[in-house]
Amino acid sequence: MKKILVILITIALTQTSFGQSQGKRIWLSGAARNVLFFDQYEGLNQADTMTSPRLNSGHTMVDLAANIQPNSSTFIHGMVRIRNDYGGFWGAGVTFDVRQMYLKGIIANTVRYQIGDINYKLTPYTLINPKHDLEDIFLDYSNVFTEVIDYDLFYNFNNAWRQQGAAVDFGLEFSQYVSELKFNGFISRQNPSNFTTTNDRLLAGGNITMVQSKYAEFGLNYINMFDLLGTADDSMQLQNPVITGSFNFKMDEDDYLAELFGELGNSKTLVNNDTLAPEISDYFYDLGAKGTYKPMGASVQVNYKNVGPKFFSPGAQTRRLDYNRVPLGYGRYGNLQSTRAIGLMDMLRDASIYNTSLSTGLGAFNPSYGNATPYGDATPNRRGVVVKVAQQDEKERWNVDLETGSLSEIVGQGTANLRSFNYFNARVGLNVDKFLSNWKKSININGSFWSEQTTRNSNLEFEKVNLSNMAMDVNLDFEFIENGFLLAGYRMLTSEGNEYTSIRNNYNEVTFFTPFVSDVNETLLMLGGRFEFSEKSTLSLIWSDYQSDYPTDLRESYRMNSMSIIFNMKF
Repeated sequence: MKKILVILITIALTQTSFGQSQGKRIWLSGAARNVLFFDQYEGLNQADTMTSPRLNSGHTMVDLAANIQPNSSTFIHGMVRIRNDYGGFWGAGVTFDVRQMYLKGIIANTVRYQIGDINYKLTPYTLINPKHDLEDIFLDYSNVFTEVIDYDLFYNFNNAWRQQGAAVDFGLEFSQYVSELKFNGFISRQNPSNFTTTNDRLLAGGNITMVQSKYAEFGLNYINMFDLLGTADDSMQLQNPVITGSFNFKMDEDDYLAELFGELGNSKTLVNNDTLAPEISDYFYDLGAKGTYKPMGASVQVNYKNVGPKFFSPGAQTRRLDYNRVPLGYGRYGNLQSTRAIGLMDMLRDASIYNTSLSTGLGAFNPSYGNATPYGDATPNRRGVVVKVAQQDEKERWNVDLETGSLSEIVGQGTANLRSFNYFNARVGLNVDKFLSNWKKSININGSFWSEQTTRNSNLEFEKVNLSNMAMDVNLDFEFIENGFLLAGYRMLTSEGNEYTSIRNNYNEVTFFTPFVSDVNETLLMLGGRFEFSEKSTLSLIWSDYQSDYPTDLRESYRMNSMSIIFNMKF
């Protein structure tokens, strides 16, 4: 395999000039990266004699892609990754992988297609890659860490999931009554067969969008995760179709923009040829209105949503963060060598704790990091109101985003009493240099605040729930020399109280509850610098001090200091 890849790259290099002369285009692109982490660990509750006080890790990586355009309607892309983890020498620890490969083109100047690796999304209730816990709150404005994870896991494609399959889209225009009809569809492979007990699992879907005019737009969306019978000896077949309809009405005047929009639909989950499997179905609706006053750059949006307790859509409810995984750095710590829980620092720099494939069940989550909507907009068993207010200065001096939500359960879990969820978050950005007429370099200060309260009242003490979460984040990005930036950031999270987490069976039904007690304080201080050699080449040096403290928890509190060196280049 390696020899074949080397031959292909060599051919691409040697044929570039020849290809150009024949009217064909062949060129190389890619990326290179070097990451080094120098970590120092310290136990806070007691002297830790079991955990190594220092840990060094990192890697060097090169992605090399061959891009081939044999004609004006066809494009071929293949990328090879060569990676050497820290400690590898003379070829030890070096890996060769095919990172991505696809072919795309257009048929008769009408139908676009792509085969191989595709990035795909539909709507928030059918197929979308939602942001992970706290990502909207903890904004990494310098992108030092997040761009590494987003690039590696293909998260940087506008909330699309990376799939392996085929996609097609085309449109039709009309002279009256309807302006345009847009069609798109795809099919991808989710789980390969082992030829004995597991069938191939596929995901197929698409949507039809009717643009009636600039004032109205309607959509019909469909997605289905299903097993392909006959690819193994297993006779059971999962089917999980989701169908939704969406609409958007708008009135766009000189100074005002008014919009009325929404999505509503139904899901069904069944396992054919399984006598114990129930057939589960439920519905949802999410209706909203938004008004924008253009001269001030200000907008107000109000949504009312009702997502049924049995609504299940794998493409919309799969989480990015997987709390069943263990961080790579200091996965076990303390004198008892306990499994270390995922924390704020891991979210920034550890790609191994994130998902890259869709799940057929609701994944585990940590209520301390978000309990109101842990599965995004499509979180089941929720109804209530969400209000968003935003304002952006026309001179780009500041921007403000506020969001508050008041949600509750539709049906109780283990009791007739309902949980209520109230949250508020605010994000503010200041471009200080825009206020200074003679200052030519950028000075950006950004801050955020988030609070969330989960409660359930009851006459029975063991049914009561009271969980309080709070987080804040402040970032400074100061250009002190041309293309040279000083970076500073401070973020903290506190969580205190009690809750119950659900245990579900293979059919995604709640079967039991586990008490959850939270008492955690996390802080992360970051100081460093970044130098931009060009728009596509940067070097960053970041010192961080992370502390995770459990005042009344049995877990051992700890502290980690880290020096990170990250070089990124794209070509």
